[in-house]
Amino acid sequence: MKVIKKLARLIVLLLLMCLFFTGCKDKKESEIPTDFKHTKNTEEFESNSTIAEGKELIKQEDFSAEGEKVLFGFQVADSKKIMSICTAEDESYIVYRFGTRDNIELEFPEDRENSFSYFNYSYYLRGGGLENAGLDFDHFNFSNGDYQYQVYSEYEAETGIRAVGIRVTDEKTGKETDITGDSNSVIGSMIPFREMEKIIVNFE
Repeated sequence: MKVIKKLARLIVLLLLMCLFFTGCKDKKESEIPTDFKHTKNTEEFESNSTIAEGKELIKQEDFSAEGEKVLFGFQVADSKKIMSICTAEDESYIVYRFGTRDNIELEFPEDRENSFSYFNYSYYLRGGGLENAGLDFDHFNFSNGDYQYQVYSEYEAETGIRAVGIRVTDEKTGKETDITGDSNSVIGSMIPFREMEKIIVNFE
């Protein structure tokens, strides 16, 4: 009789344990968000929630061709026009391009074999940050016909402002036009020019 009672208690205990664990499992499954679903790769998830809507990766436009890399570039402020200074992956040539995707207004130079000889780069660096009124000026220069071009990137520690753009000077009249760039659209940097053996470098 005692054995039967013990068996009955054991059965009841096992039933209670089964009910308890079944309830926990159901609860955990119900907590899985309905706005996620598995992809073929079980380690990845695809979100259908409204939080993910409208978020896109934005790739800054540039004029690099196949087999090239952009050293420095930006979009003109309040315009669709862009400027890119590109080199071949093996740095066998360098080229300046300006315009829009539909209309490249200037590609310079046409001579790829001696392209580096058409450009010079100058810079001025004063460290020390805000306390020393630090400056970092980078200028990429070339002449095309009667016009002198200067692509610039200039930073002043006192204001914390970086200005980018293109200064175009008519050598006949002396008139200077400043094509202001959007500093938030900058790609790359002109600093690598300081170590580039093929280009003329001057410290201002």
